[in-house]
Amino acid sequence: MADEMRSGSGNGETLGGGVKRYDYQGVESPSTAVVKAVASATGRDPLDLPVLEEVLDTDALNALVTHSTDATTRVSFSYDGIDVVVDSAGGIVVWTDEDW
Repeated sequence: MADEMRSGSGNGETLGGGVKRYDYQGVESPSTAVVKAVASATGRDPLDLPVLEEVLDTDALNALVTHSTDATTRVSFSYDGIDVVVDSAGGIVVWTDEDW
């Protein structure tokens, strides 16, 4: 599990093929971590990304993955053309185009 999201550097664990994994558990809300993870994965400033609340209900995302008693709860969606999966184990996986 990558500790970079915890330390604030914003870099995730590269899994190959444009896939990076980030850990948000115990650090911040999953929705905030998604914005930071996508920004980090694409080399962009989080403020340059669309407002996440315009893409999905961030309160629902946070509730689903932080209050789930099922360790396999996953929410997947596309955010600014990037595929994202947030899981209840505290992870975010981001798929980017390697030529971003």
